[in-house]
Amino acid sequence: MFRASTNSYGVSDLSFAGEKLCSSASAGSELRGLEILPPVKLHGVDSGWRLWTVWDRDGSSACEVVTIDDVFQFTTYIETNEPPLLSDWQVVVAPSNVEQFDAAYFDNLLPPAPPNPAEPEDNGDIPATFIQHLFHPGRFSTLTLQTALEDYTYQLSRKNNRAQVSGSISSLSKRFGAIVGSQLAIEVSPDTGAPVVDVYRKQLKLEWLGIWATVRDLDRQSRWPVSTSTIGQSLFVLTREGISVPVPEEAAGVVDRLGKSEIEANQFLNLPEGALRRVYPSLGGSDARVAVLSVTMSGEYIAGLLKSQEAQSGESDVPSMGSLLDVLIRNINDTLAAGLQGPPELVAGSLWDDFLDPVLTEDERMNIRRILSETSSVNRGLVQCVEILEDCSFAFNSTEPNSEPSSSFSGLGNALLSSTLSQIIESRYTLARNVFFTSLFYLADSFDPLDDSEKSEELIEILTRVMVAYHRYRVLKWVAGQTGEEAGERKQATKAQKAGRSKRKLGDDGQTDVLGGLNVKEMEDNERDTDEFTIEYSLLHCLVARLLAPEVPGSDMTLSVLLQAAMNVLDQIHLLSSDQIDIAAQSPDIVLGNKIFIDGHPLLVGAYSDLYPLSSGIAYLKGRAYLEAGVLDGAVQYLEKAATGCKDGSLASILPFVSGPNGLSSYYSKVCDIFKSHGIAEAAANFGQLAIDTASGDAPPSRDLWTKVFMANLELSLYEEAYAVLTSLPFVDMKRDFLGHLISEMCEKNEARNSDPLRKPNYYKVLYSWHVTRGDYRSAGEVMYLQGRRFAEGSSSKYPLFELSAMQARSYLAAINALSLIEKRNAWISVPGAPSKSLKGVKRRKMSSYIPEEEFTKGKSPVDIITLEDIEMEYTVVLSQLRISSHIPDMYDHGVAISPQEIVGLFVQRGMYDIAQSAASSLKVDMTDLFQSLASRCVELSRLQEHAGDISAAAFLQTSPVTSRLQGPPATLALHYLRVALQRHDSSHTNWRYREAVADTLFQLNKDKRQGWNMPSWLVQWEMERNAEGWIGRALRWGWVSEALDWSIENLRQVTPPELLPKEKSNAVCLPYNLFDRVLAAAGQGDEIEEALVQQKAKILRKEVSRRLEALGSLDIK
Repeated sequence: MFRASTNSYGVSDLSFAGEKLCSSASAGSELRGLEILPPVKLHGVDSGWRLWTVWDRDGSSACEVVTIDDVFQFTTYIETNEPPLLSDWQVVVAPSNVEQFDAAYFDNLLPPAPPNPAEPEDNGDIPATFIQHLFHPGRFSTLTLQTALEDYTYQLSRKNNRAQVSGSISSLSKRFGAIVGSQLAIEVSPDTGAPVVDVYRKQLKLEWLGIWATVRDLDRQSRWPVSTSTIGQSLFVLTREGISVPVPEEAAGVVDRLGKSEIEANQFLNLPEGALRRVYPSLGGSDARVAVLSVTMSGEYIAGLLKSQEAQSGESDVPSMGSLLDVLIRNINDTLAAGLQGPPELVAGSLWDDFLDPVLTEDERMNIRRILSETSSVNRGLVQCVEILEDCSFAFNSTEPNSEPSSSFSGLGNALLSSTLSQIIESRYTLARNVFFTSLFYLADSFDPLDDSEKSEELIEILTRVMVAYHRYRVLKWVAGQTGEEAGERKQATKAQKAGRSKRKLGDDGQTDVLGGLNVKEMEDNERDTDEFTIEYSLLHCLVARLLAPEVPGSDMTLSVLLQAAMNVLDQIHLLSSDQIDIAAQSPDIVLGNKIFIDGHPLLVGAYSDLYPLSSGIAYLKGRAYLEAGVLDGAVQYLEKAATGCKDGSLASILPFVSGPNGLSSYYSKVCDIFKSHGIAEAAANFGQLAIDTASGDAPPSRDLWTKVFMANLELSLYEEAYAVLTSLPFVDMKRDFLGHLISEMCEKNEARNSDPLRKPNYYKVLYSWHVTRGDYRSAGEVMYLQGRRFAEGSSSKYPLFELSAMQARSYLAAINALSLIEKRNAWISVPGAPSKSLKGVKRRKMSSYIPEEEFTKGKSPVDIITLEDIEMEYTVVLSQLRISSHIPDMYDHGVAISPQEIVGLFVQRGMYDIAQSAASSLKVDMTDLFQSLASRCVELSRLQEHAGDISAAAFLQTSPVTSRLQGPPATLALHYLRVALQRHDSSHTNWRYREAVADTLFQLNKDKRQGWNMPSWLVQWEMERNAEGWIGRALRWGWVSEALDWSIENLRQVTPPELLPKEKSNAVCLPYNLFDRVLAAAGQGDEIEEALVQQKAKILRKEVSRRLEALGSLDIK
C-alpha cells in the first residue's frame, strides 16, 4: 500500500506505507475483487479501516477481511501486538454447505421399504423428501431449479420418445413432483405376482439423486464470483447469477461458532474486555465467556455423539429414520408441541433415560464433565445462554441523527434480509438445542429429586426457560424453512375462478367461491415484491415484504444495515420474552400465526398451530386453517373452543374488539361473518345465534347480526328456526320485512308443503293464504290437498286418528273451495306419488297416452293428475269415515283402510240412507244393494203397521228431508222415500237396474199373498210404461199370477184397437201373446185353479185375446 502526499499543485509522488500478506487459506485462489471500507464509529467503538478480498477457490467464492489501521498510520509503520482475532485475516463463513446432503444422507432418510407396507404403491416419501431439500428457502435459486427441471424434462422426452410434460401446474415444486420419475412404474414379480417395490424405490431415488446433482452443479456455476462492489458500509460480492453480502455475527451466532470450534476458543477468551463490551455486551466479561463457551461446547459435543449413531429400530418405540440425534429432536419437538405433561424435571428426566443415558459411555460423560468444569457455575452459563437467546436488540444502532428519511428495502434487499434472518434463526436454534442438551446432562448428573434447596429450584426454573427458548426457536426455524407457494397458488386459483365466472351467465354467479372468501391482505400481485422480485420461494420473504417490513436507516453510519434490519424483524416477532417459563402460545405467537394467515398461507397456519399445545389463540388459528382447507367440522369445533380467549384475553392481540363485557358476542359475530363469507350458512347461523344469545343486556342489538342469522336460516331452508328468529326480533319495523322474506322464500321454493302441518306455525296455512292473496287458487288448492295427504300419513302422530281425519277433511274442503273458484277445465293439480289409498276400489280414469319411465329425467318420477272431482271423492270418503266412526268407536284403532263400497254398505246397515246415497253418488259406487235394503225396509214397515208406538226401523224417515215433514203411516212414507230415491238415482244411465232390483225384492218378499201386500202403484205404472212385458214376466216368475192377469188385461186394453189400425198394417202393434199364453197357463195350474177370482180374470184375458185376434184376422181378410 502506498501513501500519496499532496501540495498546492495536487498529488505528488507515492511513498510506500506498508503491506498485508494474504492469508494462507487464499493460496492457489484467484483474486476477484478487493474493497477498502472506512471505519464506522458508534458508541465509542471504532471498526477501523477494513480490507475485503474475494477469491475464486475452485469455482466457489471465498471472502476474507482484515483491519488495516496499522498500515494507515501517519508515521512510520510500527508492528502491532493485537490479538489474532483482531489483527489477522478473518474468513467469512458461508451458509451451511449442501455438500453434506449426499447419497448416503438420503439413504439414511429413505428406507428401502415403503412407509406404509399396506400400501406398497404409496412411495410419496421420496419426492417429498427431495422437494423439501430442493426448495428450502435460500438454498437454491428459482432460476437454478427451473433450469434443472427443463433439462430433465428435455432428456426425459428424448429417452422416452414422447412430448415434453405440460407445464400447466402452477407451482414449481409441484411440477418437480409430477415430472421427476414419472416414466417409472412398479414392476410385478413373475414368480409371486407381487409388486417389486424395493427395485422401484431404488430407481426413483436414483432419478431424484440425479436431479439433485444437476441442481448442485448449476448452483455451483451460478455462485461463481465475478467482482465486488460497495454500497455504504456493505460489501457486495457479485456472482454469475446473484449477489452475496457478508454480515457480521450477532452474539448468538458467535457463541454457536465457538461451540462448533469454528473460532479458536482460547483466542476468543483472551480478547480484551473492551474489545467485546460494546459490541457483544453479554460476552464482555471473561467469566461470562468461559461459562457460555462451556455450555455450548458441551451441548455441541453431545449433539455430535448422537449424530454419529444411527437410531436402532424399536428403540423407545420410535421407527428407525436418520441418526439418533434426529430421533431425539423429533421426540423433543413432539413433547413440547403437546405441552409439558408434568413437571419439567420429570419430562427432561424421561428424555435423558430414553435417549441419552443408554448411549453415552463413561468416557464421554467424563469429557462432558471436563468441559463443564471450566466454568465455576453451570447454572450461570445456562442462564447467560438463555439471556442471549432472549435478547434480540441491536447493539450497533447509530446515535447520530439521520440526515436522510427512512426508506424500505427493495425486493432484492428483502431477499438478502430474509437470508440474513434465516441464518440468525438457524444459529440461535442450534445454540438453543445445545443448551437444551447440556441442561439435560447437567440435570441428570447433578440434580437430586429429593433436594428442595434453592439451587435445585433455580435449576428447574432454568430448565423450563431452556425448554421454552428451544421451542420458540424451533418454531422460528420451521417458519424460516417454509416456502410461500401457497399464497401464489391461491392467487392463481382465485384468478381462474373469477375468469370462469365472468364467462357464465348471470344466473350462475351465486356459486360459492371458497378461495375468494379468504380474508387475506389484498395485493395487486401476490407473487412479486416491489421490484418484481419473486417472493414465493420463502415464507419469510413474504412476511418481510409486507407485514414485517423494517425501516432502512437513512444514515450510512451503521456497521451492517442487513444485520440491524434482521434483528429489528426478530424483535418485532418477539416470540421469546425475558424469563419466560410458559411454553403455551402467548400473544406474539398468535400474532405471528395470524400474520402468516392474512398473508395468504392458511394451510401453513394449520401446521404452525400444530407446533403449540392447544390454547384459545391456537384454536382460533387452527379453526381458520381448517376452514380454508374445507374441514368444516374441525373449523367449527376449534372456533368454538377459541371463544374462551375472550375471557382470558389471549385473542385481544389479533381481535381487539373481543375484550370487554360484550367481547364474547363480538367474537361470535366475527366468526359468523367469516363463515358467511365462505358461503357456509349453517355455521354462520349457529355462531350468529350464539352472538345474539351472549350479547350483554346493555349492548345495543345489531340489526346486521339479526339479519345474517335470519337469512342464513332461510338459505338452509330452516324455516322454523327462521320463524323463531322472526318472533324474537327486537326491531318491530323489521318483522314485517322478515315475514315477507320467509313467506316468499317458502312459497318460491314450494318448501312449505314439506313441513309438518301438526307443528306451529303451520306453513301450509301460510302458503295457502299467500296463494289466495295472490289470486292463485289452483296453487292454494294444491297446498291444502297436500296438507290433507300429510294428515293421512300421520299414523305415528301423537294426535288421535279421528282428529287427523277431521283435519284431513277440512283440508280437502278448503282445496275444493279454492278449485271451485276457477274454470272447471283448469280445476286440477299435479302431485307426486301414488293416489290416496282411501280411493282403493274406485276405478281411475283411463289416460290418453303412456309415457315409459325411461323417458323421465333422471331423479324424476311420474306425477298424478288430481281433478276437483277426485278431491271431492276423497273428501267424501274421509267425511263418511268420520260419520261412521260415531257408530263404530274402534274403527280407527286398527288403521285399516275402508273402501268406498264398504263405506256405503256400513251406512246402509245402519239405516243412514241419505248419507249412503250421497256417498255412493260421489264415489260412483253401485247402489243396487242400497235399494234392495231400502225395499226390504219398506216391506218390513208395512208388516209392522199394527204395532203401536215408535218403530226404530222408520227412524231414517224422521231425519230425512224427503219425509220428515210428511204425515202418514211409516210404510207409506217409506214407499214415498223409495220412490224419490229411484227418481234421483235411477235412469237410462243405470239401465234402470235399481228399479228392477227394487221390483225383484218386493216380489220376493211377498210371495205369500195372505200378507196383503200390494205392489206400489207408481212402480207398476213406471214399469208398465217402460217395459210391460218384462214387468208381467217378473210377476209371473215370482208367482204373482193374479196380478199378472190384471196387468196383462190392462196391457191388452191400453193398446190401439184393431179397428183403429191403419189398413194393411195390422202388425203396427206388437203384443206378447206368448206371455199371455204363459199367464193363462199359470192360472190353470196349482192353487190358482181353486181361486174363482183368478179364473174369472183368466176368462176375461182369454176373451180379450180372442176378440183382438178375430178383429185382426178380419182386418187381414179385407
